[in-house]
Amino acid sequence: MTTTTISLTDLSGATADYLRTEVEVRINQVTRNLERGDDGTFTVRLVNAEPPRGIRLTDVTVHLVVDSPAVILLSARVSTLFEARATGDRNDPRLPSDALVGEMFVFFPQTSTGFEPNDVLEPGEAIEFEVGYHGEAAGTTDITAHLHASFSFTDLFPRSNGTTVEKSVTIRA
Repeated sequence: MTTTTISLTDLSGATADYLRTEVEVRINQVTRNLERGDDGTFTVRLVNAEPPRGIRLTDVTVHLVVDSPAVILLSARVSTLFEARATGDRNDPRLPSDALVGEMFVFFPQTSTGFEPNDVLEPGEAIEFEVGYHGEAAGTTDITAHLHASFSFTDLFPRSNGTTVEKSVTIRA
């Protein structure tokens, strides 16, 4: 039997590594050729790794940042199911729907609400959503997106059973 020793501090690094290497985050369908004052959109697509490599993710949140807010600002007007906030804390106030910001966090409905998509990303599951932006001034900037998520303890360490043993018993008359 082979054993591997890990420490609890290894788990946070493994989580970050999984999110960076096993979950695809893409920005697609960016509206191009806008002028100052025009509005555009782009999509963000998240894809979790397929089974058996994929692990169920919980508390899924997308962090969006504009490198140069002087060029474009993100619109906090997201799908009615989603919540845009200035921080990564679900308990902080939502951004007003008419807010234009250089950075925001997009929260999905909690799985307990029964709405899809929700804040759980199953192995092999994909979520795509649209975000608006407003052109502020001539120039070029980058939009970055990355995922924040957790693993549930029971997904990482499922309750299971060991080897089943069997022994015959005979009762004589």
